[in-house]
Amino acid sequence: MFDRFRTGIRAKITEIREKTHMSDTDAQDTDDTSSDDADASSVVRRTFMLGLGCVGLVYFCMGIRRCGSGMLDLLGLKVSEAPASLSLPQKTPEGYDPDLVAAAYLEQKVTVYTDDPDRIQEAAKTFERLFGIVVDYQIVPSDKMELYLAANSDDTNELNPSPSKHPVDVWFFADSELLDQAGGKNLLASYDAQHAEHLLKSTFASEKKLWYGVATDPLVLAINLERLEAMGLSHPRDWNDFLDSYLRDQIAVPEYGTTHSGNSLAAVMMGNLGVEQGTAFLTELASHTPQLYGDTYAMMTDLGFCRSLAAICRASEAFYTLGKDDFDNVVPLLPLSPTRFTTYGVGISAAAKHMNAARLWIEFCLSADFASKMETTNSFAMPAISGVKAPWYMDRVHLNGAVTALREAPQPVDANGNALSPAQAGSLARSALLS
Repeated sequence: MFDRFRTGIRAKITEIREKTHMSDTDAQDTDDTSSDDADASSVVRRTFMLGLGCVGLVYFCMGIRRCGSGMLDLLGLKVSEAPASLSLPQKTPEGYDPDLVAAAYLEQKVTVYTDDPDRIQEAAKTFERLFGIVVDYQIVPSDKMELYLAANSDDTNELNPSPSKHPVDVWFFADSELLDQAGGKNLLASYDAQHAEHLLKSTFASEKKLWYGVATDPLVLAINLERLEAMGLSHPRDWNDFLDSYLRDQIAVPEYGTTHSGNSLAAVMMGNLGVEQGTAFLTELASHTPQLYGDTYAMMTDLGFCRSLAAICRASEAFYTLGKDDFDNVVPLLPLSPTRFTTYGVGISAAAKHMNAARLWIEFCLSADFASKMETTNSFAMPAISGVKAPWYMDRVHLNGAVTALREAPQPVDANGNALSPAQAGSLARSALLS
């Protein structure tokens, strides 16, 4: 187009020059000369005005770019944000729906909220590399997330980060108990994920498809293997073994009602035995330990330093002690009886601004693309999907098939048949101890 424009201008300029350098004989025809001069002046004026208009248009566009969306809003115009890259990905990553990837790409970004930066950084980088979609992640404590999910533009002044500037699309790596609570308040959107077929257990997802598990953290036994073998003592294999006399005052138990692990233990016992018998077991177990630990990190450190021989904890707490604190003598063991899984999941906000990108994030979290990076998150949790290599900390103690091998305890119910959450079970157990 610009070549044709320049060619046309050159022709006009040549014509003007020919008409303004006439011979003396031609100059005698004054009427013709006046007409030709008028034509030349008209061409020059039009050329000048066209050039001036182009320059003005360029500067106008540059001004709009500098002023941003505020100027466009004043003009009554809307322009979307710049895309993460200049073109759609050359090839849809294997296993993903091309239509969903394209629709998500057009939305240009996804805003993800989580409570820990370690869990999101590697996932965000991988997602951006795969799909060219910007991940705007915000770090917010889990107990504040319902405020963000329920927020609107009129009540966000006291929240930081501001949900009006960073509207929630996805809640990532949240305890399924909290996700269930948010779903019960209609704060999460239902989505039938294609990659849900990869989940190791059906319980790793909401029945209403409001959230999907990305990692799990079962309650297990942990022993000081080196100390037990030096003393010639057998390994505890199940919850009941902690009541054996040879372990009296040598076990470490998390506090009921105040710790995550203690509440999980209460839920397991009340689910397996019923509320009454489960409470009796927990009360007797407390009498076999010098103290109930309110600080589970201190509990696991004491196990590593041989101040106790065995503990009840979440798998991640044992893996952390083994891998992060480098206590090689601490070994997690799978209980023979059913246990409880703490599932960490991901859900879509009911008010998501980038719904397709949020759905693609769900599919990504249920794929090997995410699960293979889990060992870099410092969560020390177990993958909730099949077909991925176990993280190094699981492989180190030969627990590659732990998730499928473990059985899940029934959910405890009260005398009226109402389901009890782990927090409620822990509170009941604590009250029984104090009474």
